[in-house]
Amino acid sequence: MSLSKTVGAILISLVLTSFLLPNLLVYGQAYPLVIAGVRTLDISGNPVNSFTRGGTAVVEVTLRSTEHYTLTKSYLLIVEVFDPRGYVVYVGFVTDTITGGQTKTCGAGYNIPYNSQPGTYVAKVFCWNNWPSIAGPSWRSWAAPSQVTFNVT
Repeated sequence: MSLSKTVGAILISLVLTSFLLPNLLVYGQAYPLVIAGVRTLDISGNPVNSFTRGGTAVVEVTLRSTEHYTLTKSYLLIVEVFDPRGYVVYVGFVTDTITGGQTKTCGAGYNIPYNSQPGTYVAKVFCWNNWPSIAGPSWRSWAAPSQVTFNVT
């Protein structure tokens, strides 16, 4: 193979790797958003994972757009808290928009009733394009669900 053909092949490989491959990977992903982090905070914003009955557990969620262009997406972020028996004891939600490449952080506060059962609670986080009853057949999950556990004493 001649030197010019070798250089040409290398340049084509670099172009494919540098410009096309990242876009193919993004388009091949199942979700346009990522729940990049979920943690529990006290009411002052300090990271903690144990709360007393009567306190407030803040579930902080960091959401990141995996898209590399500036298209704005509307989203519905849902936080569901389950008690140690598996019953839903709280549902909170946030609606907002996010632009390609952007990261946003928000939270939902769960006021723990004084008569709550002590034990391990699970906060599950979902990110959808809208409520299924509103979106109908165009309903989509924008991110893989995530969760965090915390204790109530």
